[in-house]
Amino acid sequence: MINDNDHESGLAPNLEHERAAGLLAEQAIEGIEQADARWLEQHLAGCLECSGYAETLGLARQALRSISVTASDELVAATKARVRIRSLELRERTARAAFVGLSAFFGAVLSSISLYYAWPVVRWLETHFELPAIIVEPGFVMAWFLPTMIAAAMLAAMRTQARHAEAVAASEEGSKGESYGK
Repeated sequence: MINDNDHESGLAPNLEHERAAGLLAEQAIEGIEQADARWLEQHLAGCLECSGYAETLGLARQALRSISVTASDELVAATKARVRIRSLELRERTARAAFVGLSAFFGAVLSSISLYYAWPVVRWLETHFELPAIIVEPGFVMAWFLPTMIAAAMLAAMRTQARHAEAVAASEEGSKGESYGK
């Protein structure tokens, strides 16, 4: 059914209905802006299909709210424990990320400063041994940052190994956690 509101907004009728359904769902969960609420109100006033959908959605929400949901004490305790563990993991990850960021920053600053003072050695090698700059300069920079690259590769390998160990532990814990549902 095409009504005047569909033509005023410039959207095709199907897009109007999709927008209305999306706004109804969003309104029920987190709220919508005033302009969207006004548009929705106008659309529902002129569209029987969408106003019926809104009414059905409201009845479904009321029915769901009337159902009480209970969980066993074991499930509640296990869920609380997992939430605490996850919270600690996220805090640890944030702290670790800040530490790694600071370390990378200081490492870059110190490397740049020391490279500035070590660059005369590169010039001396070029002039004393008559080596081309295109070979000496990139080679020196690579050698200068080689320890950092090796350390980064080792940290990445350790992190991958730790994630694998966590995944194995989680899968073992998950198989134990299945007993709660039985």
